[in-house]
Amino acid sequence: MNIQPSQSSLNTKAVSIQAKQQAPSPEETQDTVFNELPEDEFSWGDLGKGIVGSVVGGAVVGVGGAVTGLLKTPRITYEAVKGVWKSEMLGPVLKATVTPVVLAAGLAAPVLTAIGATGYGLFQGFGEAARKNPLAAATKGMETVKDMNGKVSEAIVEGIREAATEKPESADDVYEIKIVEGVKGLATSATSAVVGSVGIGATTALHVPGGYLRATSEIWQSEAPAPLKVGGQLLATAGAVLAVPLGIAGGAVYGLGMGAYKGYTEGFVAGNRETLEGIGDFHKMAKEAIYED
Repeated sequence: MNIQPSQSSLNTKAVSIQAKQQAPSPEETQDTVFNELPEDEFSWGDLGKGIVGSVVGGAVVGVGGAVTGLLKTPRITYEAVKGVWKSEMLGPVLKATVTPVVLAAGLAAPVLTAIGATGYGLFQGFGEAARKNPLAAATKGMETVKDMNGKVSEAIVEGIREAATEKPESADDVYEIKIVEGVKGLATSATSAVVGSVGIGATTALHVPGGYLRATSEIWQSEAPAPLKVGGQLLATAGAVLAVPLGIAGGAVYGLGMGAYKGYTEGFVAGNRETLEGIGDFHKMAKEAIYED
């Protein structure tokens, strides 16, 4: 029996897997860094240590994250594809449609990992070195890479395997689509990946100057001591540099998923329109966060 997968069911599975692999965001990392620093005692010497530590942390976690992405992504992608074909919840046409999307996302994952890991390492390294010394930034960075290589990767694999073992209670619970819908989904996914990459990348680039100025204003209007303000400015600059490439890679992955789902449920034109609307929502959210909050 051909039925459409329920969005709520798919979202529940996605949230379940995401919860197992969730790591602190760059914003959360920045808050942690500055909350742990003794602001009243923060000196120019601490700033010097923090800058060195930021470079060290960014290099260690960035390179380590890139290597981890290159080494672990093939296995995770393999497990994902195997899980798709092993799952009794998906029909053969839907499995054939999802597989190329998973493979394409696997190609983008190492890039996202490398960029995200570099940003994480910059913030983490600054805090560790400022509170202790640059060597501590390197040590902490290696611990982070070890976790990425071990705990995080294994949690992702475990989540995929768990999802693949779910069994339908009846034939009506099996998610399946028609062949023509699968073709529309794949075609839309391919074009939406380009649209998402260009659109979100361009939107990010458009808002980086305003976001950077807003961050700069907040930093220098704060009551933090001058050395800590300088450190915050440097970290904000690094974040601005990484934002656009992260937006380009992230936009491609967003377009892949959105295009595949909306393409087979609503058609090629409507699917790409949904991706464009998502880019519009991202633009609106960024605009409100920067200029209206």
